[in-house]
Amino acid sequence: MVKLIDFFIFEDATHGIFVGLRPDKSSVDHIINYVQTNNIPNPTEPGSYHVTLIHSQKYLPDFNARGKLEIPYRCYPKRSLAVFQTAKGTNALAIELQCDELQKYIKEIRRIHKPHYVDRIFRPHITISYDVSKLDINTLPKPGFPIFLDQEYMDKQ
Repeated sequence: MVKLIDFFIFEDATHGIFVGLRPDKSSVDHIINYVQTNNIPNPTEPGSYHVTLIHSQKYLPDFNARGKLEIPYRCYPKRSLAVFQTAKGTNALAIELQCDELQKYIKEIRRIHKPHYVDRIFRPHITISYDVSKLDINTLPKPGFPIFLDQEYMDKQ
């Protein structure tokens, strides 16, 4: 479902911008199944699954999200899952993704639009829990399914 925010052009230069890609329904279903099968604690709400493209502290007046993509990005989980510490001090769990086309696209939009980064390093991932406590991720299998990203959106920050 396309939301109005996907096509809204922000004209308020006092705010930053967040641009992301959402997975398609089939990919969301695979992620939900993976999370449930592996008893991932405190799972992220499936409606919030996304890959961050830009998280800029400055407004990008010439950038427009593309909305629904005709040809989705086909991404594959990397060898292992990633754990990172959140601003709240919890351990988040993410599926890191490999996708050469996505890497090229993000380099291009960052080169053209020159955002003031909040996230300087682009490691495409989908967070599946923002608090896995002390879960041993070495016991978790690599997700064995591709993830299709088919919806580009943006929000004012």
